[in-house]
Amino acid sequence: MKSAFTLFTILISVLMPLTAGEPLISISDLADDEKLVFTIRADQPGWDSYTTLFTVNLEDNDRVETRTYFPEISRYFSDTSELEIQNRFGLYRVSLKTSSGTAEIHRMPFHPFFPEDKHPVNGKILPVFSSPDGKWVLQQEADGPVRGKLVLYSSSGGERLVIIDNHVLSFRDNPVMWSPDSRYFIYSENGLIYYVSTLQIENGRLPGKQFREIGAGTLSNMMWTRSDALYYLSGKELYLLRPSEIFTKSFYSEPLPAGGISGVLPIEFDPNFDSFWPSPDGSSVIVLKGKRNLFYFPLKDNREAVNLPLLYLSEEHTVKQLWWRSEGDVFLLVGESLYHLDTEGENSFRKLNVPQLRRFIPSQDRRFMALLQNSGVSIRNPDTMEELRFLNHPDPRNLYWTDNAQVLIIGGSRIERMSLDGNESELFALSQVEKAGLDSQETLRATSGGRSYRWLADSKRWVETAENITQALRKPRYESPGNRVFLEDNKIMVRTINGFGNRMLFGDMDEVDTALTVSYESDSLNNNDEHVFSHGSRTRGKTVSLVFNVIDEDAGLGDVLSTLKDYNLQLTFFINGDFIRKHPESTRRIAESGHETASLFYTYMNLTDIRYRIDKNFVVKGLGRNEDSFFRETGKELSTLWHTPWYVISPSILEATREMNYLYIGRDVDPLDWVVSDGSAGTREIYMRSAELVERVLEEVRPGSIIPVRIGRPGERDDYFFQKLDLLINGLLNAGYDIITVGELNMGYRD
Repeated sequence: MKSAFTLFTILISVLMPLTAGEPLISISDLADDEKLVFTIRADQPGWDSYTTLFTVNLEDNDRVETRTYFPEISRYFSDTSELEIQNRFGLYRVSLKTSSGTAEIHRMPFHPFFPEDKHPVNGKILPVFSSPDGKWVLQQEADGPVRGKLVLYSSSGGERLVIIDNHVLSFRDNPVMWSPDSRYFIYSENGLIYYVSTLQIENGRLPGKQFREIGAGTLSNMMWTRSDALYYLSGKELYLLRPSEIFTKSFYSEPLPAGGISGVLPIEFDPNFDSFWPSPDGSSVIVLKGKRNLFYFPLKDNREAVNLPLLYLSEEHTVKQLWWRSEGDVFLLVGESLYHLDTEGENSFRKLNVPQLRRFIPSQDRRFMALLQNSGVSIRNPDTMEELRFLNHPDPRNLYWTDNAQVLIIGGSRIERMSLDGNESELFALSQVEKAGLDSQETLRATSGGRSYRWLADSKRWVETAENITQALRKPRYESPGNRVFLEDNKIMVRTINGFGNRMLFGDMDEVDTALTVSYESDSLNNNDEHVFSHGSRTRGKTVSLVFNVIDEDAGLGDVLSTLKDYNLQLTFFINGDFIRKHPESTRRIAESGHETASLFYTYMNLTDIRYRIDKNFVVKGLGRNEDSFFRETGKELSTLWHTPWYVISPSILEATREMNYLYIGRDVDPLDWVVSDGSAGTREIYMRSAELVERVLEEVRPGSIIPVRIGRPGERDDYFFQKLDLLINGLLNAGYDIITVGELNMGYRD
């Protein structure tokens, strides 16, 4: 019999502590001319936190000026010699064509800008997608935590054209793909692929969407190699699509498959889990199957598959970059390791000796490679991998070749152009500060990357100085002739001296919803039993627990662990014995990652199935066997937390839980990620794509909720819930929730 729930919901407002990851404000100094110096420290998932420096003129409508620009995302447009920087405070560009010694950074007016249009967000930022020539910007504009609009802007005039009105927001996968010449971009909507011609937009004759359809699929099925070569991989067939043909043909005939078949692969391509990279001339292709097996397939000869290069990857390390230098000459970055494939030579993927590699960037003429390492940039000859020179630079994040003799290094402390001989450098911006304030002359000073800098107000740029900033800075002041400033609950307050009144700068820095929903539930599975835990406290703060059910597949596990590492989250994994036996390496990886591990029983079966005689002793033995299996593989112990497959419950299960001194973990939010598209008639009616599942969870979540996420494929689906994990985490963080383990959630409830 289904459990009956009686819900009485009340809303209460509470004072909340700082949300995990919430940007943190600090006041540095206040000048006599009413210019306030302050910083905001923000967390960047995947990297460490960074500190941005601002000044605000309290006598000029609280006008804010940004003094440092951290490159969470950067792009370089070689046609115009412009650098684009995106972070949670705005979108900026700076021209490197400067002869006056001034490279002024300006913000793009159509993008939200702190503090005029937005407050800095928690979690990841929504990336924009600029065309390679820099003339166009595709921007994701959120209407909520999951959906929004995909909008095209001209970078010069800011004209606005909505491309997708009901766009699923994306933090990781590119929702668009530009052609190398910026004449076209393609995008996917509701399982169909469309194109847009920028020339048609400029001429005011963009046809309706129905005339721009290319075919079925997602952008995972597509790849540009040259401006005139767009490849489409479906099943085993690789098609070469010529823009001049396809974008005309879509008016007159059926969409894909169109163009010519470039080759047929011996394996099936799954766009949910596979990736591919055609060679520039289309004569071969590299396929990453299931994020584990990397294959090289020639399409123009008949070499036997047994002689083809193959590289097996661990789930922990997948392909970050792949560069076809020429046909049969390939470099790829796997984790922090660089590999080389020479099909005319060794005919195998060979690991190169390059320690602590972050990424590599080939020069425009393909004669050099810049290898980004922790302490600087190694310039190498790709023919021999000989190091030609090393450029010292702390924390390089990205690099662009401005020509074959200079590079633009985008670092975590500064952005500078350097000559390859290392004798010349030009500073364009500071990325962040470690310390900042005013000297006795009220000149702005800062340290970044262990160096000291002074701000030149006239030319609006930083210059390095040999002075010790600790000695140069005056003692911070918080009072000027007209105002006093102070912090209150992570907000800057301004108190007028010559008069009365207080005001808060920038509005509320924490725009999350701090209302708590309190529910009283009547259910057979409740927290009255000390061995049962179905949710945490509804009133002691906005905390939730994400738990991961690891059953029999490890598909998606690597991405999940990587995402949790990006957000610096330690959460709970329930591990089934079938998974331990099938995937011992992945089991060890979970154990070594520091996450809380719990039991999902010895085998995946329905413990209430009346066809079997399942009593307390059977459950006790199954829990014990799972403990032993996990210990043998990992040398670590499972916690005394568990739940049954499918979360079924019975008196025998509860009796065994008490005897083993376990805590049975329930759930109060079911994301329905177990529902498959080819399931029974009853479940097909509740089938939803993963973006809808995220929306469902964010609507149902309450303080103390336990939200399960299934790892692996439960069956056929268009996409999978765990693939939208960053969207879910960002939504929870920006709703004001702290995400913790089940063990921590239980401790907070029992206190």
